Amino acid sequence: CLFFFDRLATTELYTLSLHDALPIVEALVNWRRRSLLIFMLGLLFGLAVARIFCWQGVIVPIRIASGSMVPTLPGAHFAVICEDCEFSFQCDATSVPASGEAVCPNCGFPGNALTNHQLRLGQRVVIDRFPYLLRTPRRWDLVVFYDPRVPDTKTVKRVVGLPGETVVIRRGDLFVDGKILRRSIDVQRSMAVLVHDDTFRPARSNNLPPRWDSLQEPSGWEASSTGYHFSPTAEPGQVDWLSFRNWRCFVSPFVRSQETPVRDHYGYNQNTSRGKLHNVTDLMLSCRVRWSGASKLWLSVRNGRDSFQVELDRRHSTATIRRQDIVIGKRDCPLLTDFCQLEFGICDRQLFLTVNRRVAFRLPFDPSEQPLEPTASPLALGGDGAELEIGELQVFRDIYYLDPNGWGQECRLQVQSEGGEILVLGDNVPISRDSRHWESAGLAHKSLIGRVLTPF
Repeated sequence: CLFFFDRLATTELYTLSLHDALPIVEALVNWRRRSLLIFMLGLLFGLAVARIFCWQGVIVPIRIASGSMVPTLPGAHFAVICEDCEFSFQCDATSVPASGEAVCPNCGFPGNALTNHQLRLGQRVVIDRFPYLLRTPRRWDLVVFYDPRVPDTKTVKRVVGLPGETVVIRRGDLFVDGKILRRSIDVQRSMAVLVHDDTFRPARSNNLPPRWDSLQEPSGWEASSTGYHFSPTAEPGQVDWLSFRNWRCFVSPFVRSQETPVRDHYGYNQNTSRGKLHNVTDLMLSCRVRWSGASKLWLSVRNGRDSFQVELDRRHSTATIRRQDIVIGKRDCPLLTDFCQLEFGICDRQLFLTVNRRVAFRLPFDPSEQPLEPTASPLALGGDGAELEIGELQVFRDIYYLDPNGWGQECRLQVQSEGGEILVLGDNVPISRDSRHWESAGLAHKSLIGRVLTPF
């Protein structure tokens, strides 16, 4: 700095003496000292915050110990590959069947041996403690908290009720302050339980009926190695249906291929004895479709009271919606492409369709007053007009919420506004211990540790 100011003083443009430059030099030195002090204080503060976050579990991961959040977050489990259809599934390692074998939830094969080499630790997750220092949890958040009944034990559950709300469990659904709780498509997708994946078909067992079968003869539907191919055999306008048939894929004295309505069974809970399984009518069909120019695809779902059909016209990019064979709406559907992924079904009293994971429509409805008659064939695909290719065909069900005793009776849970109380439930409803079982259903805000940031 002295050299710089000395050079300035010797030029014709400036007449700055060394005496005049000293205050400036002193100011620069003081500024550097203050900057260094600020930097050191900031560094120490950052290290302290990082240490606190590590101590609270923001950076250090934790492992899930129980299966109460299956299928989202599994605990210690057996990673099983079915010996018949080669479908991969998880079986609770903390409660092993006496037979030492597991039933495949996809095809019903009962002879899958559970061995030590299949054992896996619970899912690891990262906890983000910061959000709840500034706000209350949002509905459907996965939260980590100290279990009110087991001190110093960390537990993960899903938020379903917010401060001051009354949550009622009725026939498997959640109602908040008298209104059914409707989830977004993204939340539905994240909580869905797989019922059947057609990619994995039995190869060891012979003479089993097909899970997807045509309803008429002759039919244009033929099974392929990757799915199903449709070639029209009738005049345009005559829909050729391919229907899903649900099997009894759990421990039972009956044959595995016996048709039954979709039930609230979890393949993870192989050793959980339940006196009664409940019929689940909120279902979703997922598939990949390859269209030809003039083809139409029909999608059908029945929930035991109502039936809905959607006619997808690729040429005109439209979706015609029917309820009990009566047209109730027609929507433009520009998302349809020659090759696309579809999701279609019913959940929380709303009919929905997504194309390439984007919402094409979501239509709320009120159920009819017809008596409930569950069916073993609740979903179907229909071909019309021209060729279609269907692949990656999967069926999912919604979570069926139960009362504390698991009997499916109506259950009312209330939380207070004071203390920021919330209600939490586990996704694996039959084995989860949550707000339904506590003396005080509400979970105080001070008990929260943080939000599950991501599993890895």
